[in-house]
Amino acid sequence: MRRKVSVLISMLMAISLCGREISGGFGGFEFGRISCDAAELNERFSEHGIKEIENMAYAWGGSGYGVVSNVIIGGSGRGGSIETESDSLSIKIDMGYGLFEVGYLFPLGRMIALFPLLGIGGRNITLYSRPDLGDVDFNELLTPGGAGRTFTAHTNSTILSLSLAGVYRLGSFISMFAKAGYIHDFGGDWKLEDGAMVKNEPDFGLKGPSFSAGIVFGWIGE
Repeated sequence: MRRKVSVLISMLMAISLCGREISGGFGGFEFGRISCDAAELNERFSEHGIKEIENMAYAWGGSGYGVVSNVIIGGSGRGGSIETESDSLSIKIDMGYGLFEVGYLFPLGRMIALFPLLGIGGRNITLYSRPDLGDVDFNELLTPGGAGRTFTAHTNSTILSLSLAGVYRLGSFISMFAKAGYIHDFGGDWKLEDGAMVKNEPDFGLKGPSFSAGIVFGWIGE
């Protein structure tokens, strides 16, 4: 995936160096999928009778960019969640990230523009675990390790992104937007709500291809 994106970017640069000079700005919302490296986490889930999760999650988000003489600067962010369970436990994993991105816009005619983007930012993953209680005595909810035992763990990390995006103009101030790329996650430690470290944690992060599409509003032109 990364090699294909790099080759496409090189081709765009080769054919578009003499293109028109473009300025402007646009932003909007998008929906798509993000990848996560769930192999180790699924091993732990399987050992405890918890259903394995997919390696991709649906995600909502948005992006905004400014363009000055074809140089594009801006940012994007998306978030999504995955849920799973066992016979006695419910788990929800929230994932989100934000990126600062820079790139170069290549106009391909009057209606279409493509732009490779290099992004750096951070991500957060939070895991919520809750037992399926049913009817329970209130005092048990107040007992450490009792029926009310729940936990929340989170991990933060730096990520890098290489992507190719494009806009197709529908009108003067509205365009269709699409983006595909690859995210590399450098990994981070897991912590509980009170700051305590989680030992022997699985390797889990936002790693792999991502893609999204949506609508943006704004103007780009000569």
